[in-house]
Amino acid sequence: MQKWPEDFLERMRLDLKDEFPLFIDALSSPAPISIRMNPWKQGEIPNGAEKIAWSEQGYYLSERPAFIFDPLFHAGTYYVQEASSMFLEHVYKQVIGDVPPETILDLCAAPEGSPRICFRYYQKELINQQRNYSKTQCDTSTEPGKMGC
Repeated sequence: MQKWPEDFLERMRLDLKDEFPLFIDALSSPAPISIRMNPWKQGEIPNGAEKIAWSEQGYYLSERPAFIFDPLFHAGTYYVQEASSMFLEHVYKQVIGDVPPETILDLCAAPEGSPRICFRYYQKELINQQRNYSKTQCDTSTEPGKMGC
């Protein structure tokens, strides 16, 4: 189990009050593993995957596979993404709906995260400003919306 600095724990105890035990339980629990399927690629949903309520392509996995050995991962069939990050899809559909704006400016974009979600529903002009210096990640983000670094 992770050992947390006493100053941190005391600060959180003061800030969270009655919710502090829940916070400690969350820190002690294993992180859930979630993926978002690429709607432009053919691929099967992994066995035992559980649908994420707010995402059309999002799934929780029952265990963490060795992604590095999965050719579907390297082919871009799915993207490992924390489920809360997929909530943007729900927000997009609720706020923007059927009448998309002229332009979307995403200043906090990760190469495969929010730009893919936005591009899925809005295929006009997506200005994606990324601070990503990884050549491989920049290359994979150029299709289908030419959303590179």
